[in-house]
Amino acid sequence: MIIKPFVSYYNLLIINPDKMVINQKREGDKMKVVFHINEKTKAKVLLSNVQNFYKCTKEDKEVTAIEILINGEAIDLALKDSLIEFSQLLSLNVEIMACKNSLESRNYLPNQLQNGILLVNSGVVELARKQTHGYAYIKP
Repeated sequence: MIIKPFVSYYNLLIINPDKMVINQKREGDKMKVVFHINEKTKAKVLLSNVQNFYKCTKEDKEVTAIEILINGEAIDLALKDSLIEFSQLLSLNVEIMACKNSLESRNYLPNQLQNGILLVNSGVVELARKQTHGYAYIKP
């Protein structure tokens, strides 16, 4: 057995080629992703990305957790009077969260959110938590 050192910019990693497995999925692995939107102009791209992600992972029979975090000016999209309707994504078990700070900074009330959208205290803190728990971050 030959052990080859691999030096990266940040640290030293020893790789044992006899034990190396690439892209092997373990039983029970769950792909987790959080889509982040903070610009209203990205709404259509976000919806398309989420729908395509859901469709592809469903076709591949991958178990996934898909979440959307809305903050900044995009909080307008989460309101009941928005032209963007999230009910279809919610029916696919996509969890949608809105930032309370963004809501309050625009003088909106929680009861103005579309049904099914959850409120989190801070969007940026929620994003950090998700990444700490292994969620992939996607921003359209």
